[in-house]
Amino acid sequence: MPAPPLTPAEIRSYFSGSIPPVRVTAGYRARLFAVLLGLVALQVLYLLLIAVVLLLTGIYSFRVLAAGLPFNFITVVFYVGPPAGGVIAALFLLKPIVIRPPRPASPIQLTAESEPLLFEFVDSLCRALGSPRPSRIQVNLQVNASAGVRGWRGFFLGHLDLTIGLPLAAGLTLPQFAGVLAHEFGHLAQRAGLRSYFLIRTIQGWFARVVYQRDSWDAWLQRQCNVRDWRIKGVAYLAAAVVAGSRRYLALLMKCGGWLSSAFSRQMEFDADRYESALVGAAVFEETSLQLPALVCGASLSWQDVQKDWSIGRLPEDVPALISTRTTHLTAESAQAIAAHELSRTTGRWDTHPCTAERIAAVSREGPAGIFRGEGSADRLFRDLPALCAEATRHHYEKILGLPIASAQFVSTMDLIVNAEAAREFEGAAQQLFHAPVEFCSRWFVLPASQARELESQPAEPAEFRPELEIASYDLAVETSLLQFSALAIKGAGVAVTPASFRLASADLAGIRAQEELSACRLKDMADELNQRARFLAERIETAAARLLSGALGVAIRQDRQLPIPDLDAAWRCYGALSQSYDEVMEIRRHSAAAQIVRQNAKVFPAAISANLLDDLEQRALAVIGRLAARTSGIPAAVILDPAAAPTLAAQLTAGQGSRAERIQGFLARTEIIAARSLSHLAWFTLNASPVPHEPEA
Repeated sequence: MPAPPLTPAEIRSYFSGSIPPVRVTAGYRARLFAVLLGLVALQVLYLLLIAVVLLLTGIYSFRVLAAGLPFNFITVVFYVGPPAGGVIAALFLLKPIVIRPPRPASPIQLTAESEPLLFEFVDSLCRALGSPRPSRIQVNLQVNASAGVRGWRGFFLGHLDLTIGLPLAAGLTLPQFAGVLAHEFGHLAQRAGLRSYFLIRTIQGWFARVVYQRDSWDAWLQRQCNVRDWRIKGVAYLAAAVVAGSRRYLALLMKCGGWLSSAFSRQMEFDADRYESALVGAAVFEETSLQLPALVCGASLSWQDVQKDWSIGRLPEDVPALISTRTTHLTAESAQAIAAHELSRTTGRWDTHPCTAERIAAVSREGPAGIFRGEGSADRLFRDLPALCAEATRHHYEKILGLPIASAQFVSTMDLIVNAEAAREFEGAAQQLFHAPVEFCSRWFVLPASQARELESQPAEPAEFRPELEIASYDLAVETSLLQFSALAIKGAGVAVTPASFRLASADLAGIRAQEELSACRLKDMADELNQRARFLAERIETAAARLLSGALGVAIRQDRQLPIPDLDAAWRCYGALSQSYDEVMEIRRHSAAAQIVRQNAKVFPAAISANLLDDLEQRALAVIGRLAARTSGIPAAVILDPAAAPTLAAQLTAGQGSRAERIQGFLARTEIIAARSLSHLAWFTLNASPVPHEPEA
């Protein structure tokens, strides 16, 4: 039964007084002073570099003019080259200041009217901690909370932002959630430190843009280095050399700034921990410190689900709930392993946060009892947390990830969890049977597309059968085959290829064709060899399927089973059809891989050649998909990925929409998922098959 909603008075009663003032430590003061000195030094050294480049440019120009060299098409290089290179280098150094980077999408902002209980809770927290109130409260999908100044306006006017990751609200208890926010309000109380940290991170961002960012300016300079006119090329190479030297210099400054900011950031974390522990106590602090890594693990699993589901046009409708549920369903052994790993970590030189063991030890030495008396789950602070999470999830898909979600199918969290648990059970059966991941086995393992037959004898499992030993070499063979087919298609269109980029020994058309044929044959031979080694498994699966379908065997399952039981007949027919289509699926993959390489390198292709080659490759892939869909039109789908499509294999494989490239990628993703899951179903039935008990005669 859900807990009754909170009231403002009840929230205020959770705080039994105020915490004693948290005094700033000597280490914090020392590191703050070092950061302020570092800020000045980094700024001076940065501006000094620009001044030196411009000064040398000016001195050179004056000396050349004073030398009185005759002006002609050769000496123009001496007059214009080095000054132009110096000016170009200075512009590259000033680029982070004069050109603003694109602003990232803003998180969802909350208001006191939309979330009155949360704002009351925040106000009560600030009163208890003696910290300033945030000017704005935002939410996102990070397993984290953060506090900081709001850009340069916030730096000068004192506007502070609090950003709350909704997975914290969905996955933490109320005391844990209060402790996390208290930690962030501890940062808000570090006014001078917060501003200093903002400054040094901003300067670090400037340096990082100069050192790492490559944009249209770099592309223009690279084009000048490739022109035929030796005078322009000489100027461009000189400018590129000065820019490269400047970047190495700034990389060194960035490293120094990173060391300063990392050391100071760790001290800020220790001081903010004292606010958290003073509010909720040392025991809750330790509990929260070990719960957050588990949530991070749940988030990692959840985003893997999102990525896999997006490949087939599906998306979870509530990611925070998915993260919370994934974390809750971690086994006890997994949770203990995560906690042990977290406690075994040590603090690195460049880490911005101290390791968990050091933080827990620092809080335990003080041993505060805490003043917070609230209980229950953190979701009670929100008016409608599921609705807010669903809104934030769609906002993240659309604004942060840039996904075209209009045509996506949104799936409930419970459906995803049930399907994920069932998939893990079936995949575990395949792992037990094959001693290898089912995704790997489904790429080469062949079963007949005809009706399952009951074989007379069952050979014993050979001890040397270990398919996992073949994964790396098989995947390498697949990748090589795709690359060399792509090279053949590109070279056939009249575009030169670099042999090393496509694992080729030569770049002439005849040589590429011979190497591509050899790699395709080698891949086919590897698949045949794996199937020969796994022949006994094919016979075992076929015999079990035949006996189960005839009723000679049954399936042994627990009475309390909550997960769905798959359709054996659909799994057999579905996987048989897909495994017999190995050559067609590989042909589609080859054409798709070549089209993707052409699309990624369209700028170096002549426009007409690129368009014609893409059209030819995608049309060929779609033609093969059409033939495969026609051949499987009457076969049931073992896995329903799109309920709107008919429950046939062909309908599920071709359910995607969008451009030709998106339809091809969707087909390949659906093929891989359906093949792996239907083989997992067959493995599960094979391992759980048992004799049917007979009723005793009267």
